[in-house]
Amino acid sequence: MNNTRFATAVHIMTLLAKFSQEWLTSEFIAGSINVNPVIVRKEIGVLKEAGLIISRQGKKEEVNYPKLQNLSVFQRFIKL
Repeated sequence: MNNTRFATAVHIMTLLAKFSQEWLTSEFIAGSINVNPVIVRKEIGVLKEAGLIISRQGKKEEVNYPKLQNLSVFQRFIKL
């Protein structure tokens, strides 16, 4: 994982932690980072595979919800 992908993943997890009671769209997250939603969706796949988030498919887009309550930043980094 290169630095840009790591920074994107950290940004995604930070947004999900901030809005922990909501499902966020990849478009919303991408707008916050100022990148294409496809990049966000790729990183969401990595985070989902690592067990850091859960996601569901909506009508038009993927939406996400964090499972980050009991993990330290170091534990999250190791999972990536």
